[in-house]
Amino acid sequence: MSYSNELGVIRKQFDQLRRRPLMDYSYPRYAGAALWALQFQRRLKAPMLLLMKAAPYLLETIEGSEIFAQYNQIISSIEQVRSSCQITQEAPLYFVVHMT
Repeated sequence: MSYSNELGVIRKQFDQLRRRPLMDYSYPRYAGAALWALQFQRRLKAPMLLLMKAAPYLLETIEGSEIFAQYNQIISSIEQVRSSCQITQEAPLYFVVHMT
């Protein structure tokens, strides 16, 4: 599967599960959602960093610029979900997570 196809699959999965992310029920609701989004982000970033390091000239092609634009769009959606979960320290031993 090409990276372009993988981006499409990840985007589709993320959009479908955004409101009710698949996570372990032992996680608090918003902390679990933030971890879920972080895993999508890591799944996308590793191949992109490898591509940028190994063959940056590929991103300068028409297809490469489209892939990079699609990647940035998905990452910004993931960042939006992650930033909507704000972590505040209530006590030294635990964190309370709430939506802003």
